[in-house]
Amino acid sequence: MKPMNVKKKISLALAAILCMSVLATGCKKTDEDTSGLTEATVSMSEPTQMTTTEETTETTTEETTEETTEETTEATTESETSASTSSATTAASTSKEWSETELSEVMYTTQACYSRIKPIIGSQTVDQYSKGTKVEVVAATDTGYYKIADGSFIHSDYLTEEKPSSATTTTTAASTTTEATTTTKTSSSGTSVVSTSYNIDYTTRYGYKTLTKSQQTLYGNIVEAAEKLETKVSVPSGLLTEDVIKVYLMVFNQEPQLFWLSRTIPSYGSTITLTYEYSESEIKSIQSNIDSTVKSILSTANQYTSTVSKLKVFYDWIIKNNEFSKSESADTCSIKNGLTAGGYLQCNGYSKSFQYLCDLAGIESMVIIGTNPEGASHSWNVVYCDNGYYNIDPTWGDPTNDHDANYVRYNWFLVPDSWITNDHINVNLYFKKNGSTIKLFDPPACTKTACNYFKAYNKEYDNLDDAVQGMYSELASAIKAGKNVAEIRVTTSSMWDTLLSDSYAKAFQKYAKEQGNVSKLSRQKTYSDGVLVVQYDIFYN
Repeated sequence: MKPMNVKKKISLALAAILCMSVLATGCKKTDEDTSGLTEATVSMSEPTQMTTTEETTETTTEETTEETTEETTEATTESETSASTSSATTAASTSKEWSETELSEVMYTTQACYSRIKPIIGSQTVDQYSKGTKVEVVAATDTGYYKIADGSFIHSDYLTEEKPSSATTTTTAASTTTEATTTTKTSSSGTSVVSTSYNIDYTTRYGYKTLTKSQQTLYGNIVEAAEKLETKVSVPSGLLTEDVIKVYLMVFNQEPQLFWLSRTIPSYGSTITLTYEYSESEIKSIQSNIDSTVKSILSTANQYTSTVSKLKVFYDWIIKNNEFSKSESADTCSIKNGLTAGGYLQCNGYSKSFQYLCDLAGIESMVIIGTNPEGASHSWNVVYCDNGYYNIDPTWGDPTNDHDANYVRYNWFLVPDSWITNDHINVNLYFKKNGSTIKLFDPPACTKTACNYFKAYNKEYDNLDDAVQGMYSELASAIKAGKNVAEIRVTTSSMWDTLLSDSYAKAFQKYAKEQGNVSKLSRQKTYSDGVLVVQYDIFYN
């Protein structure tokens, strides 16, 4: 698939039209949450949680006029509003061209609708589609329409990635399915153990390729012994203590299928002695549960053709079915809890579970260790998606505050290095007890942005007028659905500051209250400025 480099979903003209419609009716385009999965919330990071500064916008009665209360929402000036509307109206009346960004996605119509010859409201119709019709989307326009395979256009309001229970198949080929299966391997002693047959050759791992020949030999010896539950592993001559530690840690982190491998780094001489966290019978039972869960997750992921959508399915499932734990154990630091339909996890468990699913789907992924700004250990993933490598952090997608159970945070979903340099630090450094460090490997540079959640799902804005209208639209949609969060991404820190300023916060809150049972909004600010996500939490009466 080619990169989904979608600059924005709604042009200035359409933003004005949507804004006026939303202000009048409180309705909005189709909800963005397209994974089709049931949702549940968990936590955000390591034992030392990422600090969030929340500015609560307190509410009073409509008659209150003190500047310290949120009901002074009228602080947004008439001139700002009229200028935005005037500008948008002018653009709508003069714009005759549109731009397209190529992508490849399977989507479904949310209701009966028409395709049009041009991506313009009122354009000549082409075909009529019934609700639930499956279409192949080949491009997104900056006028709010998607281009489908026959060259016509359907408005984004009428398309969603979520497959209806009774969808009609039309264009697009079926995606290749991948299922987790099990095979029995026999050790040299005749003891059989269960291992997943997902055909991942450890010699293809990015980290493995960075090792010396002797280190690669040790890596292979450890993997092959662990697969058979053998305990003695020979160490190639010439390797130092630091080499053994480095290689063992890389196997522990990069081979998530070996969930029984001990978290304790073994001592060594000419051989090292491996220890395991579970017995053979326990491993078989755990693996059976994992296989059952993974089969269901992959079945959902295989409904989508794009890599971004598949990764979102994995990310959402792990976050919604697990909860962050401060307890470090074999269960919480592996796929044992992460992929058995619910459990408590440390960040290593989140990242390994994500990598395991990527492995089965044939998507290149690796686990990266480091620390957060408070110095607590942390773990996340680097994954290859369409046009390059990206960082993705399932742990921090799992907030530990009072959001509703359906909320997943996408601030760190497929992001470049430049966005997270302040909060994902000491990359792939292992800290020994004496304070010295061992570098595991340098991960590939993550420089792309096309697959980022907010860009791919048309929630990124590069000018203030569009961003303001986008925020109103997200608020309307969230309130209509009873959600507790409305968020967009902007491309400059100045826009981020502006949209979270007092005047805009008051205007957004006034609008939110007009939609229904809303008591207040609160602004969410973190020190992760690089992601530039404008987030408002919604509280109901």
